[in-house]
Amino acid sequence: MTGISPSFLKEVIILKGKAAILGLLLLAALASFCLKEKEEKTTHDAPSLQESKDLFFNLQTDKARYNPGDSVQFSIKAEAGSTVEVTYYHLGRPLDTVAAELKAPGTHRWSWNPPEKDYKGYLAVVSVENGGSIQTETIAVDVSSSWSRFPRYGFLSDFADSSPETAAAIISDLNRYHLNGLQFYDWHFEHQEPLKMEDKLPAGHWEDVANRRISLQKVQQYIGEAKQRNIKTMAYNLLYGSFEDNGLPREWQLFKDQSSPEPDIHPLPGGWKSNLLIMNPTNPWWQDHLIEQQKMVYQYLGFDGWHIDQLGDRGEVFNELGDSIHLAESFQPFLEKIKQKLPEKEIVMNAVNQYGQPAISRAGAAFLYTEVWDPYKHYGDLKKILDENRNLTNNGQASVLAAYMNYRHSDEQGMFNEAGVLLTDAVIFSNGGAHLELGEHMLSKEYFPHNQLQVSEGLQQEMASYYDFLTAYENIL
Repeated sequence: MTGISPSFLKEVIILKGKAAILGLLLLAALASFCLKEKEEKTTHDAPSLQESKDLFFNLQTDKARYNPGDSVQFSIKAEAGSTVEVTYYHLGRPLDTVAAELKAPGTHRWSWNPPEKDYKGYLAVVSVENGGSIQTETIAVDVSSSWSRFPRYGFLSDFADSSPETAAAIISDLNRYHLNGLQFYDWHFEHQEPLKMEDKLPAGHWEDVANRRISLQKVQQYIGEAKQRNIKTMAYNLLYGSFEDNGLPREWQLFKDQSSPEPDIHPLPGGWKSNLLIMNPTNPWWQDHLIEQQKMVYQYLGFDGWHIDQLGDRGEVFNELGDSIHLAESFQPFLEKIKQKLPEKEIVMNAVNQYGQPAISRAGAAFLYTEVWDPYKHYGDLKKILDENRNLTNNGQASVLAAYMNYRHSDEQGMFNEAGVLLTDAVIFSNGGAHLELGEHMLSKEYFPHNQLQVSEGLQQEMASYYDFLTAYENIL
């Protein structure tokens, strides 16, 4: 039998809630399912064939997520005279097998209509034979009417002028990992004015907070390419951040003392345009201002929602009257107001080290999102966060962790540690979460445009297998 046995799948479900290291080893074994299926197929179906890695390449699907009833379009590049066989599986159970002869070299496409059941993951096992050799690869398919049930979140952070082909290539690469949502990090002009306007229309270019040049056209290109792949696009911005010279009333700010002479400021690196004033998220005029700004963003850009950031525990802070403001408790009413005013758009909010997560979990976010910092520094802590999030929502919402890899080496030249990346993904995936890590590059720190460490070709291939597993077996993770 090709695939994973039902008894083996039962062990996954049993171990899912345990902290035992066996759970991690189990996922590591399952993550190698591509190789095991290939070995089994070669042994039983065609013992005389030699294994190869050169018969075809660039196995792709056309979307990251499919709605029930959608047709899945596959493609590979292969030589003429090859025979291709494809078997489709759900949780190790074969659903259908088709075969065809490839009569011409180049890109070959075919379609498959999966069962019209919502929230199901599938695996396609593709084998190509030619000249006494065989190559077998796998790719996953997610059929879900909403991305929030099984979010696989990535990011974009470079919006400088470039060709449309560049944007298309990057989105195509991210589609291979089945990323069904993208956070557009620091795409905006200023936090209190995210979309720069000139003569009542969006400006063609602007400089972001770090003085990077941003192209409106590039942002639009990315949004368009993502929509073609059924990938959600989320516009990043803080819930309570503003440039210092913003022209807004001082009374909207937060302060470090009750007499209000010292505003709460978040310092940014020297040479950037401004530090950030912390605005009062309980102030109704600030709320209305930011929501109106976001409405303008949606008017001119086709974002699907708002990725809302915060800066964690600010200590004791006060409004202009000297009243103590409990930031964590302020999130829920502000988010609910956003949902009321912008009901067609989704929200996701960062709970920095779980700060404010109970309030966020009650406010209608698409899923829970945690940026991981000390003291959460062990693999077991990742499981702890995911368990906390499940308990907050009675297992009703998914979780994504922004856990930055090789952080202490982030400013060095070199490669990401392959074993560390894969073990982190194994821990997160086996405990029902997803990992924000992939974009134009891989994340190593909280400033997403930072790009020093590189991803080896081998790690890219391994991660594709891990994300195939995450997607194909989403119903038991």
